[in-house]
Amino acid sequence: MDQQVIETPVMIDGNETLSKAIGQLKQRNDDYFIVTDGTNKYAGVVDSRVLRDFYADPSKTKCQHLAVKPPVLRAEDSDEEVVRKLLATQTKVLPVLDKTDKVVGAVTRWKALALVKNASHLHGKKVIEIMSAPALSILDTASIAQARNAMKDGKIFRLVVINGKRQVVGMVSSFDLATRVQADPKDNRRQYYYFDTPKVRIDEEPVSSIMTSPAQTVSADKPVGDAVELMQKNGVSSFAVVSGGTLTGVLTVRDVFEACLVHERANVRFLGLNSEEHIFKTSLEDIGAKYWDKLSSRVDLQPDDELVVDIKAKNTGGARRQYEIKSRLTVKGKVFAAHPHDRKDHFKNWDLQAAVKESLDELVKIVMSEERT
Repeated sequence: MDQQVIETPVMIDGNETLSKAIGQLKQRNDDYFIVTDGTNKYAGVVDSRVLRDFYADPSKTKCQHLAVKPPVLRAEDSDEEVVRKLLATQTKVLPVLDKTDKVVGAVTRWKALALVKNASHLHGKKVIEIMSAPALSILDTASIAQARNAMKDGKIFRLVVINGKRQVVGMVSSFDLATRVQADPKDNRRQYYYFDTPKVRIDEEPVSSIMTSPAQTVSADKPVGDAVELMQKNGVSSFAVVSGGTLTGVLTVRDVFEACLVHERANVRFLGLNSEEHIFKTSLEDIGAKYWDKLSSRVDLQPDDELVVDIKAKNTGGARRQYEIKSRLTVKGKVFAAHPHDRKDHFKNWDLQAAVKESLDELVKIVMSEERT
């Protein structure tokens, strides 16, 4: 992992109140903090997405009761693994732990853009090719409560705000919903005040009172690489995408990450490839995608189900290797596994792709056999 993407997070003991944590966030203008167990060991994460639906009294709520546990990062994780783990969670940040499970840093989605800005999968692509569409929007006269409900119903964390002429006038995010925005009379910078007035009164106010305005926009025909550079330059994680003055979609950091991993199904993983065998990665991903489709046509696979292929090479002298492949499919929590055959001819397979296909063919037979019983 590139050490430049790791930042020092606000860390709060789980027994501290949310109001105290919020006080520290206001000092740094952050929108997340790491929860520890008192010994600097990781206990969870609280970010603006978690706070989106929070209604209780922050002075009486312990941080440990709000913390969620997304995947964790280790210093030895590859840049690709960092992106995959960020895609696997709803949170905006992942903690970086050492071997004793103590927190040594954190990686945010926005910071991780540096890992993919030069990715080959983005070359030649326009924003319109990878953006999320249609964009979910809300009128600037709608209430904050309506914005919160729209995000919750749509399972999203931002809305484009439009006026009566359907012009983009702002953006409202889960961070805005978790804060009160006021102007600092000294330097006119945006300051965030959490829960400074009764929640009911805040929810009745128009969404325009807390939105980010003007909205950060990007043209639909702009190259993705240029859009990523703008995200980094402006310190934002999303753009409203416009074409001919009309709202076309939304471009988020998540969209960029998914475009970088377009050749691999999120449900199919290959383990054990060494540096020399990574040249086969694309062809193996194509094989995995075909078998996933084959299994999908026979079994009701869900988004959380997963196909994992574990590759082990057997050195028998010289430069050639023989391969031992184990594959497993998780379906609704049930695991189907195909292990290497005991017969000797299995280990005479010198071709990696052929060995993977052999294991996956066996796995398909096992799944179909057990599903019929």
